[in-house]
Amino acid sequence: MKQMNKSTAGLQKDISIYVLLTICQICYPKAKGFRALYLSWMYALGMIGKGHHSATPKISKEQLALFKQYKAQQAYLDKYGIDTVEQLNDRVMDVTSRIADLEKTRVILNAKKKHMRPMYEALSTVERLSDIPKLKEMGTDGIDDEMADYTEASKILCGWDQDELRSERSRLYTMLSDTNAEIRELRKEQDLCSTICHDVPRIETAINDQLRNQQMQNEHREEYYR
Repeated sequence: MKQMNKSTAGLQKDISIYVLLTICQICYPKAKGFRALYLSWMYALGMIGKGHHSATPKISKEQLALFKQYKAQQAYLDKYGIDTVEQLNDRVMDVTSRIADLEKTRVILNAKKKHMRPMYEALSTVERLSDIPKLKEMGTDGIDDEMADYTEASKILCGWDQDELRSERSRLYTMLSDTNAEIRELRKEQDLCSTICHDVPRIETAINDQLRNQQMQNEHREEYYR
C-alpha cells in the first residue's frame, strides 16, 4: 500500500470542522486526530452525542451505510490507538511484515505436507478401510479392490507409528489452517487501512456537506416563522 501523504490538509483550515472537533473533544476527551475526525462526522449526522436517539432520522440510507463503514474504521483506529498518518503507516508496516513472516512459514508447512503426502494418504486409506480385513476373513465378496488398496497402504506405513503420524498430520493441518486464516485477516486489515487513507478526505467533505445542509434547513425554518 502506498504511504499516505503526511499532511491532512483541510482538517484545521475549515472552521466548521474545527468547531465539530472542539465539540467532539469536549464530549470525547480521549479522541485525537483520525479518531476525533471520525467521531466528529458521526456527531454531525446525529448518530452519537446529544439527540442521537431522535425519532426522526437525520441521515439517508446512503449516509447510514457510510456511517456503518466509518464506524468500523473508527473502531479499528480506536483499537490500535491510531491518531496520525504516521501511526497508521507504522501499523501497515507491522501488518505487512507479519504477513511476510507467515507466508514464509506457510511455504515450510506446505513443503512438509508435500513430503509427507504419501504417508498421510496411506494413513487415510487405512483409516477408511479399517473394516476390510475383517470382512475379508468373513468371506465377504466384492471387496478385492478395497483389500488391495488397504494392503498397499499398509506397506507404505510399515515402520511408522500410526498414532504418532496421525497426531503429526493433525498438528500440521491445524497450523496450515491457522496460518492461512491469519494471512486472510491481515490482508483484510491492509485493505481497511487503505480505505481509511482514502476515506479521511471524504469524511472531511461529508462533515462540511452535512453542516451546510443543516445550516440551510435552519435558514429555511427561520424564514418560515418570520
